[in-house]
Amino acid sequence: MAVPVRVAHGWAVAWLDFYQTPAVVTEGVVGEVKGFFRELTRGKDAYPHNTVNPMTAETGRLGRPKEYAASDDAFPFSGCS
Repeated sequence: MAVPVRVAHGWAVAWLDFYQTPAVVTEGVVGEVKGFFRELTRGKDAYPHNTVNPMTAETGRLGRPKEYAASDDAFPFSGCS
C-alpha cells in the first residue's frame, strides 16, 4: 500500500518534532517562572527594559515631556495626574 506524500511528510515532522516538545515546553515554563520571581524581587524604581530611566514628574519614561503634567484647565486630562 502506498503512503500519500502528505501523510509521509506528517509522520516525518512528527518524528522530528514530538520528541523535543517536552524540552521546549519546559524551557518556556522555567523562563516564565524565573521572570515572575525576578519581577517580584526587583525594586520599585527599577524598570526591566529601561536601565537609563529619565522619568521625572514632568518627563515620561522615554524622556518626552508628559502632556498631562500641566495643571491648567486647557488639557482635558489635567486632573488625572
